Amino acid sequence: MKIKWYSILLMTLTMTLTAVFRAPSASWGGEPIRIALSAPMTGNYAEYGQNFQRAIGIAVEWINAAGGIKGRPIVIEVGDSKGDPKEAAALAQKFTSDTQIVAEIGDFTSTACMAAQPIYDQAGMVQLSPTSSHPDFAPKSPWSFGIVGTQAGEGPFMAKYAVQRLGKKRIVILYINNDWGIATKNYFEKAAKDMGAEIVGVESFFERDRTSPPS
Repeated sequence: MKIKWYSILLMTLTMTLTAVFRAPSASWGGEPIRIALSAPMTGNYAEYGQNFQRAIGIAVEWINAAGGIKGRPIVIEVGDSKGDPKEAAALAQKFTSDTQIVAEIGDFTSTACMAAQPIYDQAGMVQLSPTSSHPDFAPKSPWSFGIVGTQAGEGPFMAKYAVQRLGKKRIVILYINNDWGIATKNYFEKAAKDMGAEIVGVESFFERDRTSPPS
């Protein structure tokens, strides 16, 4: 699993640099190439944000050890979004206001990515998420990129597994009430119904919701 994450993040960094160096307005000197990382370093998704940082750090070490990009080292500026869309948007304002930062990697959740997206779009800064799978994310801006499959494919795949592989014909859907969860629920529900399953219940929850222990 760790090898898979590192491979994804190495691919992410490579794609980000490719997009940056294709930008027609780029004018390079001898200074480091600064790329921002927006990720949940703390909070419920900290495990993923910290893996982002580790994997990108390994990729940067490899690239810099080989001479960097045209002789320029890469430097990563890390911002903690906490997995919160408001924090992600605030980081986007910070990163796009810094003229030394040329691109951004992140965020982890689709909701955080989409909250920050208009800011990166307006600034014309590359925004590349390793994990955002909302089908509307990448198409919304020419500066936004994703490298994983979207829920347009994953939702029906999970429905097919549940209905055809596991033989479940009566299904209850429990989903997180955010951009990603709603998209996942919609694609899963439609596909399951098309395959003849009956959706007997649909319930949502928010990330902050907690169940109370039995009294």
